[in-house]
Amino acid sequence: SNSFQLTPIGGQDGVVFKLSADFSSMLWSSYYGGTNNDACYSVKIDSSYNIIVAGGTSSNDLPSTAGALTTTYQGGETDGFVAKISVDGSTLVRSSYIGTTDYDQVFFIEVDRWDNIYLYGQSSGNMPVVNATYSDPNSGQFIMKLIPDLSTIDYSTVFGSGNGNVDISPAAFLVDVCGNAYCTGWSGITLPAMTSMPITGDAFQSIPPNGNDFYLFVLERDAQSMLYGSYIGGSAAGEHVDG
Repeated sequence: SNSFQLTPIGGQDGVVFKLSADFSSMLWSSYYGGTNNDACYSVKIDSSYNIIVAGGTSSNDLPSTAGALTTTYQGGETDGFVAKISVDGSTLVRSSYIGTTDYDQVFFIEVDRWDNIYLYGQSSGNMPVVNATYSDPNSGQFIMKLIPDLSTIDYSTVFGSGNGNVDISPAAFLVDVCGNAYCTGWSGITLPAMTSMPITGDAFQSIPPNGNDFYLFVLERDAQSMLYGSYIGGSAAGEHVDG
């Protein structure tokens, strides 16, 4: 009951649901997706208990809403997306694609005390740099801040090696009370060895031990500067951390 999307449209859809506090019952549930494959990777709630979900999709017909930042599929293998759902699960409040004409996905969401929405993801395309003093042009990781109604980019930037490819698999994301954004990820294993990532002078490790390492990046509020960048790893094995 109370579902804005009662049945799957096709492909493999994301599923969003709300449980009672003691996990004894399901209060509501809904599909979210289009006719191709879709995946929800991250979920948060805002101050009004609306549910925000994000992920990746190859569908060009996701349920959309007027006034969102991007209501049409941008192309490539996948686009990212972000959607806001009402607290009772009955209404898709706002939904937007996040992408370029190449591969894009959103892996993590954060919501600040003013209900601004932050996204952290991968892109092989020309993700826009908007209202950002700091960026590493031609890089494959992006951070984007949207205003609460998902209609406008407050800022968007990219970070990484600048080689035109995705450098890391995102592992965790946090925005602190001051608006600084913390991004982590790992490389190697299923990605090329990591090199030439942005590093600060106080880095824990300024040189990648073997390229199959963990990486931590901190962006100052409003994308003003890089506060911290460091490799974390050892030379004997590959580091793989999720969470």
